[in-house]
Amino acid sequence: MDSRFREYQDAISSTASSPAEQSLAQLMREDGIADFEVWTSRAVLEEDERVVAAAVGQVATEDPPVLLVTDRRVLWTAQGLIRWKVRREISRSQIRAVEITAGGLMAPPRVRFAPVREKDLVFKLRAGADEVARLRERMRRSFGPVYRES
Repeated sequence: MDSRFREYQDAISSTASSPAEQSLAQLMREDGIADFEVWTSRAVLEEDERVVAAAVGQVATEDPPVLLVTDRRVLWTAQGLIRWKVRREISRSQIRAVEITAGGLMAPPRVRFAPVREKDLVFKLRAGADEVARLRERMRRSFGPVYRES
């Protein structure tokens, strides 16, 4: 990791004020995520939530969606210039299955959350092999027996 990126991560960590922001900043540091600002997450995270996984989605716009998995819920968010917005939210207690599928030649890797009574949330990942491996490990630890790979 180069020194400029380390300085950027240190600056982000110093602006994190709530436990939710601190957990997101730590996750960004561990996974090398540099695509979003911690302070803008205040609009979608509750102060005492803990972020356990995050991933950037694949789309053809300048502001890609972000998947945030907390200790309470799964959030499909959209970054905005001023603040993030929630596109879809699923309570952790409602999730009966989590699956990450490997990407193919023309298809990106995907993570699918299957809630009890709602339509599945399928999130296309922009990540490369290393990022997908880290996300798999985080999902395995966080969701335990409901997590599957394909």
